[in-house]
Amino acid sequence: MKAISAFELSIVSNNSAYDKYIKGDTNAFSVKEKRGKNLFFSKELNCVSCHGGFNFSSPTIVDNNGDTVYYFNTGQYNLDNNGAYPSYDQGLFEITNNKTDIGKYRVPTLRNLAFTAPYLHDGSAEKLDEIIDNYAAGGRNITQGLYKGNGIKNQYKHTLIKGFKISKTDKQNVIHFLLSLSDTGFVKNTKYQNPFSEDETKY
Repeated sequence: MKAISAFELSIVSNNSAYDKYIKGDTNAFSVKEKRGKNLFFSKELNCVSCHGGFNFSSPTIVDNNGDTVYYFNTGQYNLDNNGAYPSYDQGLFEITNNKTDIGKYRVPTLRNLAFTAPYLHDGSAEKLDEIIDNYAAGGRNITQGLYKGNGIKNQYKHTLIKGFKISKTDKQNVIHFLLSLSDTGFVKNTKYQNPFSEDETKY
């Protein structure tokens, strides 16, 4: 247990373009990335309310007891127009059995997004554009198919997800910023790769 914990604590991604920029390397960031950064931290988009901290996974939102809220329903589904998510994937509700927890998932890190597509908890979004469009709309409206439903009207959606206006150019700027959090050196670091030359689980 101690060995695994020691290894996990060593896994730190901190050499992305963004990291270099905040350490003082002004050449590490393009104009688009700088603009995207300003938008990300702006009051209008308010991304940082959920994606704060070193790993962009620490919310600043607290509950009535003053405790940090880590799980959110962002209106990705609304299958029966009554707040339902797919029966096999209902989020925090599966642990608490509390209806208001349907569709709540823990805030993920935004680091290394260049390597982690598809996105959302269930991999249902292929591109970052889709994520931003969903948040700009105040949720996701699926108009046909098995998962048809207007997540914008999901009754359990967090009040923070209320939509915003963003131009195509600024949407791309935000994406440039998000991708600047990717650390190629970290991902390719051999210290974090599988040390076994074959599948050790078969023995």
